Amino acid sequence: MLVEDTQHYQLDNDSEWESIFPRSGGFVHLGAEEAPYGLSMFHQLHCLDMIRTSLLSVSASQNSSLPFPIHTKHCLGYLRQMVLCAADTHLEPVIPYLPKKAVNSFGLHRCRDWKAVYIELERDAKRWRQSKNKGE
Repeated sequence: MLVEDTQHYQLDNDSEWESIFPRSGGFVHLGAEEAPYGLSMFHQLHCLDMIRTSLLSVSASQNSSLPFPIHTKHCLGYLRQMVLCAADTHLEPVIPYLPKKAVNSFGLHRCRDWKAVYIELERDAKRWRQSKNKGE
């Protein structure tokens, strides 16, 4: 994937952020019991959205000294751990004319196919809805 700056998913664009999530909300139902599971990818996206809305809330109140909600604290911790879990080793070159440790994070990254995740989620949701309709 080519990582680049975008005009999409700005802090105040609720509809674009909502469009990230599939109709199932990012959950699948597995096993004979059809136990629900959330996919980590959508948990991570949810946490980004929580951080986004918290930033908007703090900005709207004009009081940046407000503590972040507990859910946002959870999300920051979760995303930190997921970054460590993914261990992306893409080399990001330092930008020489900016302060120390400023890097160019754009460029090619090796990523998993997240579109395939959406396709499988939709398949599972359809199967789950069909099984629930048969049981009614």
